[in-house]
Amino acid sequence: YGTQESYKLDNIANVVLGERKLDYSEYGSLQSLYKENHQKFVDYNIRDVQVVQRIEEKLGLLTLCFEVAYKGLTNYKDSFGSVIVWDSIIYNDLKKKNIACPGRKVTKKDGQIKGAHVKDPICGMHEWVMSFDLNSLYPHIIMQYNMSPETVIPTKVDNVEVDDLLEDKEYKRPDNSCMAATGQLFSTSKSGIIPQLIANLYNERSTIKKEMIAKSKNKEATLAHLSNADNNDHTGLERGGAHGNQKVDLEQLEKDIAKLDTKQLALKILMNTLYGALSNEYFRYFDPRIAEGVTLTGQYVIRSAEKVVNEWMNKKCETKRVDYVVAIDTDSLYINFGPFVKKHLAGKSKTFILDTLDKAVGPRLEKLFKETFESLQEKTGCKTNLMKMKREVIADKGIWTGKKHYML
Repeated sequence: YGTQESYKLDNIANVVLGERKLDYSEYGSLQSLYKENHQKFVDYNIRDVQVVQRIEEKLGLLTLCFEVAYKGLTNYKDSFGSVIVWDSIIYNDLKKKNIACPGRKVTKKDGQIKGAHVKDPICGMHEWVMSFDLNSLYPHIIMQYNMSPETVIPTKVDNVEVDDLLEDKEYKRPDNSCMAATGQLFSTSKSGIIPQLIANLYNERSTIKKEMIAKSKNKEATLAHLSNADNNDHTGLERGGAHGNQKVDLEQLEKDIAKLDTKQLALKILMNTLYGALSNEYFRYFDPRIAEGVTLTGQYVIRSAEKVVNEWMNKKCETKRVDYVVAIDTDSLYINFGPFVKKHLAGKSKTFILDTLDKAVGPRLEKLFKETFESLQEKTGCKTNLMKMKREVIADKGIWTGKKHYML
């Protein structure tokens, strides 16, 4: 998936499959092809169907669309958006609990909702770059801060700014409440409808992923067994029986894994599209206090991670106020470990450096981030910390030319 030069079937088939549609340019038009070479006209249409089928087999877009629609109990065409799907999910959940769904109301945005934090990168080439990602940032913010229309407290704490929060400025808030980075207060006396729904989706996805991992291990074991059986078979004859049954089992495992992967991806998409619905003024539950509370709290979280990692790097490299964070994009940050490697690992092999960053430095920073996020949880009054940051990539070189323009 992604932006393409053209969305004509011929180009998409070439990008995805490395194939082309049947060429009929010598006839000028489909009408001429139909009249002058009817068999090729039939072959042309058959080829189109085959190409679409192979694209679906490889990408599974239609299957994914069906899964999202089934989960939201909506029409297939509505699965490509977030507003109708989430309106239906919330409606059905409220119906099960005998809670009346509120009527639609027209709410206009007073202004542009402040978005995510994307740092101006330190352009150029950097040696030894390590990236860390926050797991499902926006869904976890909604759950941690119990953000839901019925948990919004009308009053808010005034003059709250992310910069002041980063400087550990203290703010007073009522009991049984937590405070987003906008100063907006949310009740913690009971769990909100929307956080409950996200938690259910998250738990369901975790269960599916565990089943998928188990089947993947079973597939690997079956492949290994088949490989050993083939190596030990010197007859040169095709064998049936148990050997044939295992091949059938392997095909079924591959189908099961693909089906489970589509299901977990559908759940991931649903969770990640919720913020899009909450920030849409045509959504039944649109509330700018929630929408901006999510994005600015996200800024606070990722910038807190930037602050502590810079403090740690300056201490280890014996420098002052050097910015080692090359770039930040919403829920991920990229750290320049070049100076760290020169100071502590000079002369070591690339394998040794990679192993040290992977097994020693990465886990230490993950622990540092965990401690930082637990501190934020206490400061803002949340009951639990759901922010988790894990190491993603270690690259010996990274090049940035601008925001979102880089290679590792």
